[in-house]
Amino acid sequence: MQKRLIIFLSVFYLAVGLNLPPEFKRCKRVGINECLKGAIQDALPRLEKGLPEFNFQPLQPLNIPSITVGEGKSAVNVVQNFNNINIYNIPSSTINKAEVEFSGTTFTITIESLIKEIRIEAEYNFNGKILLLPIVGNGNAFVKMINVVTTITLHGEEIQKKGTTYGDIKKVNLNFAPEKIEFRLDNLFGGNERLANEMNQVLNDNWKEVWEDTREGYEEALSLIFQDITNKIMKKVPFQNLIMN
Repeated sequence: MQKRLIIFLSVFYLAVGLNLPPEFKRCKRVGINECLKGAIQDALPRLEKGLPEFNFQPLQPLNIPSITVGEGKSAVNVVQNFNNINIYNIPSSTINKAEVEFSGTTFTITIESLIKEIRIEAEYNFNGKILLLPIVGNGNAFVKMINVVTTITLHGEEIQKKGTTYGDIKKVNLNFAPEKIEFRLDNLFGGNERLANEMNQVLNDNWKEVWEDTREGYEEALSLIFQDITNKIMKKVPFQNLIMN
């Protein structure tokens, strides 16, 4: 099991369990954590355009069809609906740490990275209140997250299908810790430029409060997406197709 780290190299950014091209680095048991850190770092730029032969989507940008995040508990009283989300700059991550823990047939992978700038473009639809102020609109949303420390933890186990071993990610935890966030929502209040500018200024002046009240919802939504995409591949490709002799 501990030699199967090519699967974990791929897991972090969704290229899991595939017969990856030979240029992707593989790891052995000795020094696995440091090897995994380097292997992920080396793989990221190779995944910018995806792997079409494996039906693996591009990472630059990473496209997500839709996300709905519920109301927060204090500052944000609006259901946030987003469509056609594009997340940029994942391949520019700097991998700071990678750790793998094994217990029988279960495993946990924790990877910490720094992304200097995450840029998000999406179509939004809001109707509610933020910081007690009405916010109504639909249009294009632009978000910039600066110096983001991202931690992803994957909890998985080996499963057997017809005598062959596959992986199954049971749970994914994501954590985003940005130094700063900048927002811009177009077409707020039916295109009223004055009200739109004022609301965007409020969002940017109070980004910490807004983010902390919605962070959990975004992290949970993205965790489910990563888990689903990961398992679509892991449950189809045997581990033995990935193990370096």
